Amino acid sequence: MNWLSVELPPDMPAVCVAQAARQYSVPPELLVATLKVEGGEVGKVYPRSHGTYYGPYQISDKWLPEFERFGYTADVLQNNACANVVAGAYVLAYYKLRTPDWPHAIARYNVGALDTPERLDAGRRYAAKVLGHWGALYTKWGHATDAQ
Repeated sequence: MNWLSVELPPDMPAVCVAQAARQYSVPPELLVATLKVEGGEVGKVYPRSHGTYYGPYQISDKWLPEFERFGYTADVLQNNACANVVAGAYVLAYYKLRTPDWPHAIARYNVGALDTPERLDAGRRYAAKVLGHWGALYTKWGHATDAQ
C-alpha cells in the first residue's frame, strides 16, 4: 500500500486520484489536501444558499454545463468517486491556467472570482487550510509522495 491509499477514505480509489492528477497536471498531494478540506462524501449532495455541491470534492452546480459535455451529470458527480476526483482536478487545473500560482488557484477553487475583498479573504483562508494539509503530507511521508 502506498501513501496515497493510506491518506484517502475507503470509498476514494487511489488509482482514480493518481490518474486525475496525471491527466490534469495537478499534484496528487494537492488533490488529497483539497479532499481533506472539502470533507465531502460519495453519495452526498450539499445544498447551500448559493448553490448545490456534489460528492467528495463538493463540485459546484455552476460546473454542471461543463461536465455534462463529458457525461458527468449531477448524479454522476454525487455518486461516482472517480468522476468526482476528475472534476476536482479539472477545476483546480482550470484555475491554475488562469492564475499565477497554486495558492491563487486553490482560493478560486473555493470562491470562484477573487473580485471583492470578502471573496479574496475567504479564498486566502481556504487556500491556507489546503496548503497546510499539503505541507503536512510532505512532513508525514517525505519523498514517498514522489513515488506514488
